[in-house]
Amino acid sequence: TILKWIGVFYLFYLAYDITNHRFQANSGENHSKSIFSFFKDGFLVAGTSPKALAFFLLIFPQFLDFNSNYHVQFLILMFTYVILDFASLMGYAIVAEKIVKWLKTNPRTINTISACVLIIIAFVIAVTQSY
Repeated sequence: TILKWIGVFYLFYLAYDITNHRFQANSGENHSKSIFSFFKDGFLVAGTSPKALAFFLLIFPQFLDFNSNYHVQFLILMFTYVILDFASLMGYAIVAEKIVKWLKTNPRTINTISACVLIIIAFVIAVTQSY
């Protein structure tokens, strides 16, 4: 039980340390990439993913009617998947960009949220763990 309480107090200390963290100004270095570079990286990661390959090779054939032109059916399924995947990932990117901008204007917010999560974890451990 002593280890449990050491862990709980350590989590409280981490929460305290995070809330009292001093922010440093940005060093001014800006490592920006071109839009084509982001597109190329994303395409390579998504296109070479074993999950995507398994999805196209194992799942799509179940929806094809091999008695008719299955090449056209496969192309329709593939383009529909690519368009929907692109749209959903762009939605995630837009939301993430807005969150990043908001966090840059409120830098202490992420530390406050992290400290609260650590305190909640410490309370859960203190209440539920018994050795």
